[in-house]
Amino acid sequence: MKVLHLKKLLQLKYELKRHSDIELLYKHDTLSDDYSMIDLAYIYSWRRNGHLSLYYKISNTV
Repeated sequence: MKVLHLKKLLQLKYELKRHSDIELLYKHDTLSDDYSMIDLAYIYSWRRNGHLSLYYKISNTV
């Protein structure tokens, strides 16, 4: 699953318009839409002994 797919799921969950901008974050880093979950695990040295906590920020662009 890619970051882009997670953004689409959030857009559907919150019934956002197409003009809403969703930013997915790991700590303070903005994640590229092209990253897969495996990419994130390698980039941020995630191990299976804890959660990979991702955050999101929604802003409306009218």
